[in-house]
Amino acid sequence: MHFIGCIHISGIELHEKFEELLRHLSFTSEFVNEVVQLVSGKVEEILKSNENRLKELRQQLQGIEVMIANVDQKLFSDVINDDTYKRNMQKFKGEQGKLNDEIENLNNLADNIQEDLLVLPYMLNLHQVYMDAPLGQKHAMIREVQRRSHI
Repeated sequence: MHFIGCIHISGIELHEKFEELLRHLSFTSEFVNEVVQLVSGKVEEILKSNENRLKELRQQLQGIEVMIANVDQKLFSDVINDDTYKRNMQKFKGEQGKLNDEIENLNNLADNIQEDLLVLPYMLNLHQVYMDAPLGQKHAMIREVQRRSHI
């Protein structure tokens, strides 16, 4: 028996009622498709913007690589001393690392967005999420709904 307020409800009945509630709260497939289409459109805009940013970053990275090659050449030609070389290389390697990190983050963002889009229809189906969850997670969901209903 579970106690909800002053009411005694069996666990089976509680799960059945909760499933029924989730079926009513879940979105229609038409609505889910509409949301996915809207989100997909916005994602395309973001990915186009990211592609432009990636092009800029790659050009900047090529510029840094040219500067690194020039500093190496100047050191070998005895145009600069070791201290100047180390200072310049530290600066250029730092910039190179930042650019590589930003490029990697933008590439990962695109992958993550695509993965999220694939999961979105499933996540909008609250009943299916509940049904697929192990018993412990089902209980956690019920407790959270119950806790929030008392706020």
